[in-house]
Amino acid sequence: MPGQNLSGTLSPAIENLTNLQSIMLQDNAISGSIPGAIGKLRKLQTLDLSGNKFSGDLPSSFGDLMNLNLLRLNNNSLTGSVPESLSELGSLTLVDLSYNNLSGLLPKISARTFK
Repeated sequence: MPGQNLSGTLSPAIENLTNLQSIMLQDNAISGSIPGAIGKLRKLQTLDLSGNKFSGDLPSSFGDLMNLNLLRLNNNSLTGSVPESLSELGSLTLVDLSYNNLSGLLPKISARTFK
């Protein structure tokens, strides 16, 4: 549902959508933190939350998304460091974390494209 002027927060109950393979909510006005429960979506291949108003830290549970190949979180207000657990995802082909307020050292991420 990209660009639909959606607002509010992303509920931790998202973990109940266990067969979800793609989350494409880019270019909306969704705010709050990214729930750690997102790591329970083991079939997730695409996660695009770019162009929203997310804030707070990146959940370390991203490292549990072993099928994830596209991660776009650019153009938000995310803070903190990039979790080391992202380095465990060998299937990543694109990671874009640009235009946030992230700090600290970057883990070694094996994605072909990394911003």
